[in-house]
Amino acid sequence: MATSDRTSAEFPTAAGSGVGGEDRVARRDRRIGEFQTNARPRIAALTAAAPALEDLADSFPGLLFALASNYNEGNARDRAMALTQQGGSLRQVSDALGLPLWLRRLPPAAYTDLFAQLPMDADFGLRLGSFVPTDRRRAAAWLSGISDAYLVGGREFALWTARAWGTLTSTVPPNRAGLVAAWYWYSFHAASHGHDLIRCGFDPRLSASAAAEEFYTWLKRVALVEWLGTGTLSPWIPDAQIGTYEFAMLRRAEDFIEAAGQLDNCLEQFAPRLSNGISTVARISRSGRIVACIEIGLHETDPAIPAIVQLRGYKNKRVPADLWRKAYDWISHAPIEPFLPDRLTPSPADRSLARQRLWEPYLLALEEHTDPAGKVAASRLRRSLMPRLRATPATRRPPVPVEAVCGIPPERQPTMLQRVREHIATLTGFSQTEHELLRWDSIERLELALRRRR
Repeated sequence: MATSDRTSAEFPTAAGSGVGGEDRVARRDRRIGEFQTNARPRIAALTAAAPALEDLADSFPGLLFALASNYNEGNARDRAMALTQQGGSLRQVSDALGLPLWLRRLPPAAYTDLFAQLPMDADFGLRLGSFVPTDRRRAAAWLSGISDAYLVGGREFALWTARAWGTLTSTVPPNRAGLVAAWYWYSFHAASHGHDLIRCGFDPRLSASAAAEEFYTWLKRVALVEWLGTGTLSPWIPDAQIGTYEFAMLRRAEDFIEAAGQLDNCLEQFAPRLSNGISTVARISRSGRIVACIEIGLHETDPAIPAIVQLRGYKNKRVPADLWRKAYDWISHAPIEPFLPDRLTPSPADRSLARQRLWEPYLLALEEHTDPAGKVAASRLRRSLMPRLRATPATRRPPVPVEAVCGIPPERQPTMLQRVREHIATLTGFSQTEHELLRWDSIERLELALRRRR
């Protein structure tokens, strides 16, 4: 068993037994099992005939992972492995490999992919090591985030990210926490689509809370692009001029961002509402200036008829009665057609094209990085940012077997009934669960109407 500063065992045990009565097979299974699933085969292969290397799983799991993942390939790796076999200290081995000693504080589960070759100097290690998360469940995302930050912004941005990590990722989904580095990169690349979505780019003078707000805003705009695709949708109600007001559907992410900027509202956060395939939004302009926005959805009792979900002006204030009359005139003059959810749901090909346009510049920059960890990071992000998208039920093709082999989960389109339930829950202000309990009669009527149409 390795001690706190030695790589090899100082106290030999009887053959087939270990410390505390734990036999060698059980100890080996425990040690390898503490690493992430994708790392276990490499760890097992490296330590199969090298007990000294296996002891690193207890004393310095990051060092064992680095040796198994070809961190700093070449003579440095050979020297590190030789020192380990000779019983050298952890500091000697980590210095030979070029691996910061503060990584020893991270648990085995933190190591999922090859990470960047971080600076070895004591000042960087002291400053960064103090921000190592105490929650073992967040260690993997934290290490990936710091590695990506160092790859795209160097040591100062890596330190800034470590300080602000908790605030930046407190309300972000786990698969989006690693995009802090992407927000930084797009802040300085004006000729990219991702830069166009930034309200305020990275500034080291920003407080953690202010930076988090800008990062969240950017992610919400990104979500609009990822859902709306290139904006090639077929609105349920056509654009029209009603009196002095012009009604025009919002089709692209840029349309939502522009309207949100002029009206000072939350339209740029509308991706979750649009993803139900029912809601659609139009801007109302007068004399070339946007004065209000109107959300159109399904009527509560008849899913074939459009209905006004909300109509709000600047800063979500109420609008005059005259504008309400014009809005109803606009809907009443529209041709009544059966509601087809596919017309408000972008095709997988269109959405994939928009995602590729958005993310490809950043992923290519990572792939071209001199550090091999850049290619690994690009591959990891590519799987999460540009998944294989499934077609809607009307045009769905047989599943491609390669998805199951590669482990890439396709996005699932919600059913029509799920969309209707979510829409009614939005209308009433209840959560879907509460609505099903309190207003089940309305949903039941809609279900019956849908069955008659089949």
